[in-house]
Amino acid sequence: MGEIKRLGDFVSGFIKSSKIKKRKGLDDISEIWSDIVGNRVAKVSRVLKVYKDVITIEVESPALSQEISVFMKDSILTKVNKLFPKKRITTLKCITNGRKR
Repeated sequence: MGEIKRLGDFVSGFIKSSKIKKRKGLDDISEIWSDIVGNRVAKVSRVLKVYKDVITIEVESPALSQEISVFMKDSILTKVNKLFPKKRITTLKCITNGRKR
């Protein structure tokens, strides 16, 4: 017969070993994306993925991708790491979508 565990211990173990924990990081940053990049950029971009030390964002145009990569990247990484110090994001990737929202 197996060992009896408390439900809280089981759920905690499940979350640690599942994608739920990874999704939480994405949700945390997505919720305050406009505070991080400003309303103008937030309207035409979104956080697509947070994995390990990389945040991937989707943007509507190559021009915006260039603007973020060249002029905003350091500021975005600084703000994200200040707000979420446990995440330790070191890389920002932009993916161009091209579709209008």
